[in-house]
Amino acid sequence: MERCFVYFAIVMLLSVAQLSVIAQSYPKAVAYYAPRPDYRPLPNGKRPEGSGVFTVQIDPRTGSVTSVLVKKSTGWATLDKAAIDAVRRRRFRTPSKPSVDVAIDFTH
Repeated sequence: MERCFVYFAIVMLLSVAQLSVIAQSYPKAVAYYAPRPDYRPLPNGKRPEGSGVFTVQIDPRTGSVTSVLVKKSTGWATLDKAAIDAVRRRRFRTPSKPSVDVAIDFTH
């Protein structure tokens, strides 16, 4: 019975190791087209500043962005919208990871 348990434990460890290799087998997500976000200044003429992180879902076969989610807001709705619009236009090399986090900084 002990021997059976040891064999079972070894098989389980090997299975988990194979799953982690499969999960990491995607190539990096490299954008070959990454336009800058376009946003307007505030009514007082100043440009808002902020940093955000956006989760991008990518079609691994075409490199097109299929969706964008705000993981960490910039603190400004206008900056978040500008970042989402710009990230949606990105194109990634194929094959690609199915998702990636993209950090965007808005500074003067």
